[in-house]
Amino acid sequence: MIAAILGWLLWLLGIAASKESEVVETESRESALWKINAEEEWVRKRIEALEEEIEELQAQAAANKRRRSTGKKQGPGPDEQIVSVVPSKLYFPLPLDKFILNTLTAQNVTDHFITFKMKATAPARYAVKPRQGVLGPRHQIDLHVTLRPTTEDP
Repeated sequence: MIAAILGWLLWLLGIAASKESEVVETESRESALWKINAEEEWVRKRIEALEEEIEELQAQAAANKRRRSTGKKQGPGPDEQIVSVVPSKLYFPLPLDKFILNTLTAQNVTDHFITFKMKATAPARYAVKPRQGVLGPRHQIDLHVTLRPTTEDP
């Protein structure tokens, strides 16, 4: 009889344990489903945000394209002065048998950054320092032009 009661108790405990494991499995499934749903929601929100960002970028690109096609001013035109150079002419006194230094002052007359590059028509005879650079808005720079010694008459 005791064996029968013990068997019956063990059977009941087995049922209770299986029910408990079913509850734990159900809870872990629900937890996993909740996590999956939360991740899906995050992905959906991120996709929506990216789609909105793409729409904004496309609108900006279209506006830039319209601005370019309508001829709105992007910078100085071909007839507008960008740089002021003083003096407008350089003089090198005779004799030309030694190094002769002249200085030009270049000033950016715009409200934008500009780059410059000085090129000599006769680089073997003239040296320019600095040859290139960037000028900030309304800034100026001294450019040194050096005539190299020569025995030839100009």
